[in-house]
Amino acid sequence: MKESTKTRRGVRTKLYFIALFFLISVTWWVAFNWSTAPQVIGYLLLISIYLLALFELELCPQNGYRWRRPLILLLVPLVPILIVIDPVEIGLVGHDAYWTLNHAKEFRSGLTITGFTDEYLSFPLYYAFAHGINIFVRDLELTAKYVPLLTAATPAMYYLGLRRLMAERAAYTSSVGVASIQTLLFFEAMFVDESLAVLLFSSLPLFGLIATKTSHREIIWPPLVAIALTHHFLAAVTLAFVGLWWGVHWRDSQVMSNLFRIDSRQFDPPASVVVIGCVFLSIALFLLYPFAQTVLRGLFQSLAAGPSASTGQVSVSVIQPSLQEMIKSIGGRVATGLVVGLAFLSVVSRRKIPEWEFSWALFGGGLAVVYVFTLAVGQMLNLGGTRLYLPMTIVLLPVAISYLHRSEWQARTVASYFVITIFVTAQIFALAPPLVYSDTSTGYVHHGHYTGPAHQAAETLATVGSDETTVVGYEPELWEVRGQTRFQRFTEEQWLFVDCSDALYAWKEATEKEFNIPRETFERDYNKIYDAGSISLSRCRIPPGLRKSF
Repeated sequence: MKESTKTRRGVRTKLYFIALFFLISVTWWVAFNWSTAPQVIGYLLLISIYLLALFELELCPQNGYRWRRPLILLLVPLVPILIVIDPVEIGLVGHDAYWTLNHAKEFRSGLTITGFTDEYLSFPLYYAFAHGINIFVRDLELTAKYVPLLTAATPAMYYLGLRRLMAERAAYTSSVGVASIQTLLFFEAMFVDESLAVLLFSSLPLFGLIATKTSHREIIWPPLVAIALTHHFLAAVTLAFVGLWWGVHWRDSQVMSNLFRIDSRQFDPPASVVVIGCVFLSIALFLLYPFAQTVLRGLFQSLAAGPSASTGQVSVSVIQPSLQEMIKSIGGRVATGLVVGLAFLSVVSRRKIPEWEFSWALFGGGLAVVYVFTLAVGQMLNLGGTRLYLPMTIVLLPVAISYLHRSEWQARTVASYFVITIFVTAQIFALAPPLVYSDTSTGYVHHGHYTGPAHQAAETLATVGSDETTVVGYEPELWEVRGQTRFQRFTEEQWLFVDCSDALYAWKEATEKEFNIPRETFERDYNKIYDAGSISLSRCRIPPGLRKSF
């Protein structure tokens, strides 16, 4: 009987992985080979992969999960990350990736570490790591394209540490949600130094677990030092996170020995401590922004504009929002509100709360306050909190799911599935359609989505252009990094400030599609000197503008 039961369990596990790999294969085939497919199909396939991963808790036997679940959490985010990286498309994804590539080239130019950091406001470890991999690949741009795949290990590493803190099912459920965070799937899939810092940040609970079990507390220090040498923003976030986590254990006289002890002891925080702590953390994080701008030169520079995936404000015709945009906007707010609200209830509705939940909720709650503030004020000022979203949700998701699993509600498991399903759906739909499908025939105005002719035009200009050549357009990185030319970015309200002397105006096929402005409107006042179908270069005779009536 036992042998028969064991056989059935093995069959269930095999059938589960067959279904998972089949779904992954179909999703990749649709993304890379069916560019004309209805947009919703790609999104639904990605969501289905996450739901199949979530329901592993119900479909697979309980034995064998120690190897099975980390593998699933590695495979699931790998699917959308590879789709975003897109081996079919030419070049890198995202504007920031090209600047990082340029910095990586300069990293080996002979600058000292201090000189490199001062010149580019970039910390050295990620570039040293990329060049270490490049020893075997021998092509820096190929390395830059695929090294972000390492980010896919973030949820698995997080889960390995998280399951020491909370119930196994809750840890896995939370990690499935973490695997879907949009900034993890998009921005961290670029060749950016933050991606390595995110992986290290998510590994802190695991390193803490190893340090606790082996009594070698020094094991926690290498990832902390590595984060500090990788990315300025994540270094500041890690400092605040670890400081709060440590502060909860301040009652113990052996402060240093308990600095990174991972446990789930219960304690009863006074209400005043909760309120004062939230207010103090929110104010401290907010004040850090101008302080960093003036003193630390860019520690929080990423907060000012967020990831530079957008191309500026451009006046375009108003169209009705698509289903994808509605789910992204409304669903994103609902999902984030659910997670933040449940984490808040976790603190205020219980007399006894695990120490890690209290410190994580306090940290995430402070980030949530700043995040909401940046969303509101960002409508009037150049202020965005995009980079706050990942560290905020990565610590609040476990708190929220743990609260549901600890509740006495009979449908608590269903409730946790419901929350994660809403969260995953909103995160997947937050990916722009050109990121979900491969289409080499057309470009895209955002996200550094270039066609082959665009790359060829930049390389041609680098060959035949002079040191004084300047390109006028919307997206600078291709021309400055690959074309080695100067660039002037303009939007409609800035057109009067464009200097057209010795400049070329770049027209991109995707501009017509995105802004609904005919090509002849752009080119009729210019002397076209280069035409490769989807890209053209013209003499900049007059300052360009989208409208001709001023």
